[in-house]
Amino acid sequence: MKSSLALLVVLLGVAYGSGHWGYFSSNGPLTWPQNFAECAGLAQSPINIDTSAVTEEAIGAFTFTGYDDTTATLTITNNGHSAQLSSSAVPSISGGGLDETFHFAQLHFHWGTTSAEGSEHTVNSQAYPLEIHLVHWRESLGNFSNAASVSGGLAIIGVLLEVSAEDNPAFDGLVNSLDYITFNGETTTVPTFALSSILPSNTECYYRYTGSLTTPTCYESGIWTVMANTVSISETQLSNFRALYFNAMGEEVYEPMVNNYRPVQPLNGRTVKLNQCAAAATVDAVAATDAAATEADSTEADSTEDSTASTTTASGNIFKRIFKRIFRQ
Repeated sequence: MKSSLALLVVLLGVAYGSGHWGYFSSNGPLTWPQNFAECAGLAQSPINIDTSAVTEEAIGAFTFTGYDDTTATLTITNNGHSAQLSSSAVPSISGGGLDETFHFAQLHFHWGTTSAEGSEHTVNSQAYPLEIHLVHWRESLGNFSNAASVSGGLAIIGVLLEVSAEDNPAFDGLVNSLDYITFNGETTTVPTFALSSILPSNTECYYRYTGSLTTPTCYESGIWTVMANTVSISETQLSNFRALYFNAMGEEVYEPMVNNYRPVQPLNGRTVKLNQCAAAATVDAVAATDAAATEADSTEADSTEDSTASTTTASGNIFKRIFKRIFRQ
């Protein structure tokens, strides 16, 4: 499916500047409770996971059904807040301490301007450059819409990513597809891949707590699983996420889609559990190296340049993506 270059009047997400929620000082997380009361709740997400304070428990291993499927049609959309991927198939998860089957609804991403930030969850106060959320709804509730506002209605898996020196092949097709959803409201297909390929190879090591959606309406409906093992991604691949925009094409100002994460929320007495597992936390797929750390430091240093340089880069990214679309067509 070719992503349209036309300005879309009806958007799949709320555009920056529309007066609705976002990630800027005028409409960001600190303002959300003004319009969404649940965002001021006592069981909000994300959280910082203090590994010295978790309770180890035999919660159990997950069963991933349909996660190895490579025949489904995958679609990715810029919804004005993130890049969101959906599937024509309906994979599911069970086990892992869940009391019934939960069906896949969508996955989306949170990332930062630099690799020093971006994830929503932190571990021992360490942030990661990107976090994937795989959202599933409770089977007995019939669909995502019914489940989203019900306590325990959603099972969300968070996967934290670390920078590696080399590209992670599992993300190649997905990150290349981002070139065709530069602007809010744009959609394109993604070369098919197995959802299992973007999970850690060890899915038995994970943290568990009860929480909420990390965006408005902030319903406290989430059974959260945050994988203890990370997955790798290169700075080059991360740059494709950072080249997206919150805006629809044709708006007066283009704001890069970065720092689309909510700060960690108070635990307020909630217990964080660690499933008993044999392996220590590792980075999967491609090992993170000192070279990658150097590259991340360089990226962070670059971010200190003034907004004029940022605007110039943004304009360059737009023209590069438009030319790429023309040749794709």
